[in-house]
Amino acid sequence: MKINIKKLSEEYIKAACLLEKQTLNTAWAEEDIRSCLTCPNAVYYIALDDELLVGICCFYIVSGDAQMINIAVHPDYRGCGIGAELMDTFLGYADKENTEAVSLEVGVENTPAIALYEKKGFIKAGIRKKFYSTGEDAYVMIYKRRY
Repeated sequence: MKINIKKLSEEYIKAACLLEKQTLNTAWAEEDIRSCLTCPNAVYYIALDDELLVGICCFYIVSGDAQMINIAVHPDYRGCGIGAELMDTFLGYADKENTEAVSLEVGVENTPAIALYEKKGFIKAGIRKKFYSTGEDAYVMIYKRRY
């Protein structure tokens, strides 16, 4: 399996929307995903296995801060390192943009994601009560750069 990570293009919007619906509690509508193509602050990467979309990562760069919004990997492809590749792409982009802060939120029960984020250098910095529509709390995690 050779995974290719690239920026979202129009041809993959429907597939990205479907993957978000399959994997996230709060999936975006197609028009929201499409807006990432023209929003100067939005960056939306996709992971492809050949032409099959198997992962997504969306983030914003605003006023020198990078905020990850969504990251998801198709259930059949979890445990293959795709989430880690998407995180590396996100962190590399944030570094290239000389961001001052990098952050994300993650459900407190999403232990696989929390483990990945901690492995990549994120630490828990706070909690948002009932952050998700399901009522689940979220950890706020910030990236500690290793200089």
